[in-house]
Amino acid sequence: MARIVQSGRWLAALLLATSLSGCVIVPVGAFTKEPFPAELRQKLSPGQADRTLVRQQLGSPTTHKAGGQYWFYARSRATWGIMGGTSSAVFSDEQWLAVEFDAAGRVVFLEQGDDPHQCLSNGICMLSGLFSTQPSNTVMTAPRAQDQAARHDQASPDTCAIYFFLESLPWLYKFATARFSINGQTLGLVNDQSYLFTTHAVGELRISAYQLRTNVACEGGKKLYVQAVKARDSSWETGQTLTLVSETEAQAALLTRKLALPD
Repeated sequence: MARIVQSGRWLAALLLATSLSGCVIVPVGAFTKEPFPAELRQKLSPGQADRTLVRQQLGSPTTHKAGGQYWFYARSRATWGIMGGTSSAVFSDEQWLAVEFDAAGRVVFLEQGDDPHQCLSNGICMLSGLFSTQPSNTVMTAPRAQDQAARHDQASPDTCAIYFFLESLPWLYKFATARFSINGQTLGLVNDQSYLFTTHAVGELRISAYQLRTNVACEGGKKLYVQAVKARDSSWETGQTLTLVSETEAQAALLTRKLALPD
């Protein structure tokens, strides 16, 4: 049996064509539950719930970001079944839920996404990985307000601002990601549609991505732009270069990228 994730006009057209070909169409969605029904979302809405209640109702998150400030859940719901001859297929809708907590563990944002390719109202987007077999490799973007703040950050005299991004990749490597670290501490994951941002106290920094390492000087009030280049090989784990780039080059790249949430 095949499992297929599709929706919209394409699915409607396929179902019509299938019905004309003599296959049996079963509306299995009538017998499956919504993963995040309205009454549940109301129960967990901001001002009504905290981290403990969310875990009680939904279990552990599929993945989390920003040290647990954001939890993400991924669910698939079977909607249509098709049987014909010796084969069958099930069509499923993929739905996801984002939850943000404040420092006290209270829910301050909760929203369901019906389409993996559409962003939520606050600007959070799922760029990769949430429905994969390795959700820890998910790239989720930050809320729109955080993205704007990062772009216009003015580093203080005792810190530098650092932007990390992966080169624009050819189609063969479009699913590649890069995980950046500073002084051995993981910052987060990006693909070629996102970037990471942080500030750091002045001093010598050891930057890592893939198997690569480089040392950079963090000077007060300065902005640094670090680019990783993916090696053109069969591994997802190897990089070619990890270097500082000019502000002009970096700003051009950041125009087409969204701020990713850190790990």
